[in-house]
Amino acid sequence: MTNIRLRDALLGILTSLVSGIALALLLWMLTSIFLYGIQPFLKEGLAVLIENPNLLPESVSPRLGGIGPMLVGSLIVVGLAVLIGFPIGFFTGLYLYEYEHSKIASACMRMLEILVEAPTVCYGVVVYFTLVLALRRLAAIFSSLCLVFILVPYLAIQVRDTLRSLPIELKETCYALGLSTWKTLMMLVRASLRAIVANSMISIARILGETGPLLITAAYYGYWGPWIFNPLAQAPVLTTFIYFAATSPLRKVQLLGWAACLVLTLISMGLFMAARLIGRRRY
Repeated sequence: MTNIRLRDALLGILTSLVSGIALALLLWMLTSIFLYGIQPFLKEGLAVLIENPNLLPESVSPRLGGIGPMLVGSLIVVGLAVLIGFPIGFFTGLYLYEYEHSKIASACMRMLEILVEAPTVCYGVVVYFTLVLALRRLAAIFSSLCLVFILVPYLAIQVRDTLRSLPIELKETCYALGLSTWKTLMMLVRASLRAIVANSMISIARILGETGPLLITAAYYGYWGPWIFNPLAQAPVLTTFIYFAATSPLRKVQLLGWAACLVLTLISMGLFMAARLIGRRRY
């Protein structure tokens, strides 16, 4: 009995230590992002969210500029990905739930699991060699397609698992009342709507911070122009600008990169917090 208590005590100490280290690293990362990312806003205010980036040396132009084009580019790329990928992922999840015992559904589920685990940069390589090289141009829609590959499998699996978590009696009751398969599925979706919305928001937050595939298909930085109204034009995004700023020798460009990190972190945290609040709320 003494040995069991000793092992339990050591296990408790070890898990507490590891959890403390993980929490300290998280706090260090968030603190660094806030302390460095807030500096451009303290210097130039909310203009950082609107203006073009100033890539001239400090000796020529001391102004920082802003991340406005990259912020809008990220919203456009992610928005197109959601418009394309959400219907596909949602209805795929419905199919996997209703026909989960069929061979097609089983094969589809295995493929989705592979897509979820695959390195995301592979999607950028596929899009680049099949579309970018074929059409000889980079476009916002191509960047969105990379994110669709990430969004669809994750969302489909989440929708299927959410529906499977409902009591089976609810589904049987719908069929006993003579409802069709489509109406039954819609009733189940309505019963789990909050969970589906929460999972969808988490999916959007996930693709918002993707970098690997966009390094191949998106611009590293950009300026305001007609590209914001043309999905076939190349669009800059925040994640690629962060990579560009991290490799830049200019201090003010690095500060803009920190500002982009802060904005991206706040948006992602906002989506995660909203998803948790929606998922916990009850009728």
